[in-house]
Amino acid sequence: MKYRALIVKETADGTMEHGIDERDLSLLPEHDTLVKVQWSSLNYKDALSFSGHKGITRTFPHTPGIDAAGVVESSPRFKSGTDVLVVGYDLGMNTPGGLGEYIRVPADWVIPLPEGLSMRDAMTFGTAGFTAGQCVERLLENRLTPDAGPVVVTGATGGVGSVAVALLAGLPALALNNAFLQGLWWGAEGHPFVGTPLLFDIGVFLAVLGAVLAILLALEET
Repeated sequence: MKYRALIVKETADGTMEHGIDERDLSLLPEHDTLVKVQWSSLNYKDALSFSGHKGITRTFPHTPGIDAAGVVESSPRFKSGTDVLVVGYDLGMNTPGGLGEYIRVPADWVIPLPEGLSMRDAMTFGTAGFTAGQCVERLLENRLTPDAGPVVVTGATGGVGSVAVALLAGLPALALNNAFLQGLWWGAEGHPFVGTPLLFDIGVFLAVLGAVLAILLALEET
């Protein structure tokens, strides 16, 4: 059986070639869970793998994509047709990743799609959102309240930082206001501009920032 995927190849002179190509399903690793990918996302690690960074991906040809959401086709743990996520582990690094129509991974890497969360939304947040969520959860476990003072998010325009800021700004329990959570933005001259309130619509914020890009793998329509 053939499937299509983004393939990164290394040429004899060490340069990288890229393109959508057909591969045989038998070339996927011999793991126990086969997932038909519906959505993936674009991450910094994917860009490094795409460019041939050997610290991320050791051997080529390779398919990047460290996140994937899709439907189980076969698995010893999940019923066929189950909507699932795979985030992190070795996916997209040295294991063919989510920028292909299929992935085959260990069942331990796979989690059912949480109720009320679409595959698209899951991949909009992806690994960055998952990491940010863990950070905010830890803050709440340590009883973060407005009385504790301002929250500082480093790297706030990156994937993890931007989602963390958005999550913090949307927590009713913190009763956030302009005095509690403010933005720190650096101008072209390196001068900080303090006091920009980060109370916004998360969808608009992420779209404008371009920190997270969801990709629909509708290859059959291209």
